[in-house]
Amino acid sequence: MLSVLQITLVLLIDLQAFKSYPNNIEDMDELIHSERARAECYFETDQRVVDEYENRKEEIERLAEEVGSHEYDIIRCTSKIRHPG
Repeated sequence: MLSVLQITLVLLIDLQAFKSYPNNIEDMDELIHSERARAECYFETDQRVVDEYENRKEEIERLAEEVGSHEYDIIRCTSKIRHPG
């Protein structure tokens, strides 16, 4: 259960945040528009990050297969050297 002090602190923090908002509709609309634009930019950035992740993941998988192939060749060649004929 929250104490009276904790509740008071939460309310004071909320009040301070509320005071930082514009006092009229026009400014509030402008703030909302600005925040939406920022959010849309983050989404675009996130999509580029996701695309880069997918590309790197595919490259890592391709390289892992290549390394596996080389490991198999090394084992095969080592076996031939140890057991010729």
